Amino acid sequence: MINASGSVAMLPQMYSHDYQVRVNAATLMGIAFEHLYTIQDAAVLNDAIACRIAGRRAGFTEWQGLCGRTVVSLAWDWVELSDGFIRPIDPVAPRSNLKLIDARGYDLAAETAAASLWLRINALDWHGSVGKALAPGGQCL
Repeated sequence: MINASGSVAMLPQMYSHDYQVRVNAATLMGIAFEHLYTIQDAAVLNDAIACRIAGRRAGFTEWQGLCGRTVVSLAWDWVELSDGFIRPIDPVAPRSNLKLIDARGYDLAAETAAASLWLRINALDWHGSVGKALAPGGQCL
């Protein structure tokens, strides 16, 4: 947009060209995520085995929260071990519409961003929700 003086007016960008919601680590940690769904998926079990994680079943879970007025999503793969413990398949990066940025506003490298997402996931009480979904009569899809 060019104003009357001939200069370009600076308008805030209300969207992202890649549809990612950019947040810093502090904002990420402040988002209240809620369990959306959990799915068992044999292909994820194969991925776990390829990562040398032996399990009896596997799948993925998705959680959502609000960042301002925007819905954000955080999903990751999990595997249930033979002793019943459910753990993330952390060699596989979480999936999200969040894009982590540094203090200057630049996008973080994928590995650094994944580490921040894993910190947030580990702060969630997700094991119980996934376990309930997997229980007989649970809401696992």
